Amino acid sequence: MNEWIRDEGGGKAFEKLLSPLVLFAIIAIFLMQYEAAAVLSMLAGVIGLQHYYFKRMGKGLSFDNSRVRKRTISGTASYWEIVFTNTGLPIWNANVTITFQDAVMPSGMESRENHSALYEVTVPFMIGRKEKAVLRIPVEGVKRGLSKIKKLEVEIPHPFSEGSLRMQYSKYLMKEHIVYPPIHVITDPWKPASLKPGHYDDKHSVFDDPYLPVGTRDYLPTDQFQHIHWKATARMQSLQTKVFTKVSNQSVLFVLNAQNRYSIIPDLEEKMERLASYAEYCYRNGIPYSLAINIRTYGKSPFLYLPTGDGGIQRQRVMDLLASISQNDMTMPFSHMLKSLQVREGLPVMSVVMTHDVRSFTPILNEWRNETKLHLEGTEVKGGAEWRIRQASV
Repeated sequence: MNEWIRDEGGGKAFEKLLSPLVLFAIIAIFLMQYEAAAVLSMLAGVIGLQHYYFKRMGKGLSFDNSRVRKRTISGTASYWEIVFTNTGLPIWNANVTITFQDAVMPSGMESRENHSALYEVTVPFMIGRKEKAVLRIPVEGVKRGLSKIKKLEVEIPHPFSEGSLRMQYSKYLMKEHIVYPPIHVITDPWKPASLKPGHYDDKHSVFDDPYLPVGTRDYLPTDQFQHIHWKATARMQSLQTKVFTKVSNQSVLFVLNAQNRYSIIPDLEEKMERLASYAEYCYRNGIPYSLAINIRTYGKSPFLYLPTGDGGIQRQRVMDLLASISQNDMTMPFSHMLKSLQVREGLPVMSVVMTHDVRSFTPILNEWRNETKLHLEGTEVKGGAEWRIRQASV
């Protein structure tokens, strides 16, 4: 299948002159009007070469459509990289036009207002035979979201007359920009307590991992007999006890209610920035965490759920997920997600629940308090006005 849709415009008038010029040139030769025949032959040759070039140009042009996903944050510069390879005739004085979604915008634009949700950029382009051309179009992150190139066009003008060849790329374009939400410093940092045994290193924990010994020490009467290190005892000529790694379950579950009646909450951007800041805080402090949002998905879980993890990979997964959420997503009842998390997933040491209507979910949240350290962030309607609530309870 050809990767380009060709639309030829103009140049027809010159093509219609080709046959009469050839005929008149032959007549001039028979009449021994050699100068006129030479002029007519030259014009016919130019038009013939132009016709040949116009039919053949762009036939060997290919676009590198390998998947590329660039990641940036709002206000940070980046670029679209467009790579062409040409095995056909050289292309001169052409233009490349790309149309992309407005999570990023072309660099240098004075106004950030955009009512079409798309930007269109045109840049000059030329490429010789058996050459590779790389175009880098600078852009800037504008808002949280995913920006894809929706359309790619190459316009090649007619060499000696009006008109041009317009080629539109026909396949799905796999060039993307992800703009992460801004990250803010958490002004009220918290750290979950070491209340449960787990698999994460914690030197302040009272729980040991019997499978991770890290050394030995002198035996105490309170030590268990099976923890004696016999090889170390023989070497030291005194009883030695194994020392194990201190571990605990310090994981945190972040829960967001994104449903506002039958639509998405109006302060979605604020919530995304808050969750991104929490993810950054957990990354910096080595705290494992998971994330649940009551937006419908297809798969094992009916809602957006990211299992517990830590480190840079977990942070990138969270950022990618937060950047992909939009106002057009479908939601599910928040209470259904809370019950599913409690029954199917189990609750970690600490849970951060963000909802705009805390009182509506008081019964089930009271059940959560018996299993996890609960931190609530949300809003309530009181006296006709909205007031913000933030509380923590064990």
